[in-house]
Amino acid sequence: MNTTRHAGSLSTYPYLDLQLLCVASPANATLPVEAGSGFVEIGRSSPAQSISTRIAKRQVKQELLAPFEVTFEQAVENLERLSGVFIEPDGFLMWHSRDSGDPWQLSGMLYDRPLHAAGDEQAGRVCSCEFKGAFPASVWQSVLDCLGTDNERLVAYLQPQKCFVTVVDLRSIWGE
Repeated sequence: MNTTRHAGSLSTYPYLDLQLLCVASPANATLPVEAGSGFVEIGRSSPAQSISTRIAKRQVKQELLAPFEVTFEQAVENLERLSGVFIEPDGFLMWHSRDSGDPWQLSGMLYDRPLHAAGDEQAGRVCSCEFKGAFPASVWQSVLDCLGTDNERLVAYLQPQKCFVTVVDLRSIWGE
């Protein structure tokens, strides 16, 4: 069960440590379920209960990856508009709860596609992101919205579980 502690209390949000990538077409339609075990269990806990969600592992091939729809600069500008987000020019970001409700925190890093040759229309676009933390679904969706790419095209590599899942499937860990 992945949980995290904030200010001495147990967070009710799932703890995620992932790399976010984009594929050229909708992930659920094009990425087959991984052979073998085929599923990963991701959990969250609260004082009253533990909840575990099964999510299909996906096979992702390098040639299916594509850059996000936004440039690095656009993504940084979009994230700066979110109340309370701290983001540095190199793409490091930190966002955490500021109220007395259930505490949460999200940290991350944006990476862009290098500027290779003149005329490369994908140069400067976000090519991957890393995120860690325990946070509500609304925070996750706000960050995804800032990346300007349809959720159907996003996949997450879950670092501890060492597998890919679609972002659409990942939403189920929040009970959605």
